Amino acid sequence: MTAPDFPVTIFHNPACGTSRNVVAMVEAAGYAPTVVDYLQAGWTVEQLRDLAARAGLTPRDLLREKGTPAAALGLLDDGVGEDRLLEAMVAHRSWSTVRWSSRPRASGCAAPPKPSSTSWTASPTASPRKTARS
Repeated sequence: MTAPDFPVTIFHNPACGTSRNVVAMVEAAGYAPTVVDYLQAGWTVEQLRDLAARAGLTPRDLLREKGTPAAALGLLDDGVGEDRLLEAMVAHRSWSTVRWSSRPRASGCAAPPKPSSTSWTASPTASPRKTARS
């Protein structure tokens, strides 16, 4: 299928094997995704806020903890506002959860790092199903 039939955008980290696998699986399924190298393109606060809302996640869910100084900077403390978290992810692109897939009616992490996060499965003829990751 082509992008107009079932548009999919993947926010991709080409250095990540799982991210490369997500792109390959979408392409193998016959879709032509728009692939955005977010480490090069960057994020905006509004973009991250929209992706999180469409995925049913919070900005804290998007924040990568492993391999970042998030804890040392106090970003994991209770009471840290969403704007501060989003601004940190905009300033430091690699601090956000990778492997985002987005389409007009749904958005989700293909492999979020936190068990409480969600991902979506969908077909072009059905609505996306929200599935918990364990």
